[in-house]
Amino acid sequence: MDPSRLMVEEDVTFTFPEGWTVEESNVSADISSATDGTTGSRVSLSDSPDSAAPTLDQAAENALKAYDDPALKRVENVTMGGGAEAYQIRGKRGMADFWEFGTIHNGARVYLGFTLAPMLSAREKRELIDSVLASAQWAA
Repeated sequence: MDPSRLMVEEDVTFTFPEGWTVEESNVSADISSATDGTTGSRVSLSDSPDSAAPTLDQAAENALKAYDDPALKRVENVTMGGGAEAYQIRGKRGMADFWEFGTIHNGARVYLGFTLAPMLSAREKRELIDSVLASAQWAA
């Protein structure tokens, strides 16, 4: 596996498809991002302690409050790789489609935010999201 396509944080590792590049944040050790290099689409991963959100519902509620954007709504939960249940927030941010998936693992709030360019088809967006979520490898 090409290590430049692995997004690794303390609690989880995600694998991105060919054409995506993963970068460590220069702001925080708890944040990574990936870009596709052609459309401007971006995915951000945060893995940080969160004692204020001990449940999935509380984590989702806190995320929506932080965004304070009526265009973003919580929709049905999903399952990431390894069987981790995650909340899902969807909506528009500017021209881009936005999805956030978050869960609580080992006392940390882990969330993955997809900001996907409008030029990608609905099928391309869904395939990317499904493949990345399914690739989750959780630390013990």
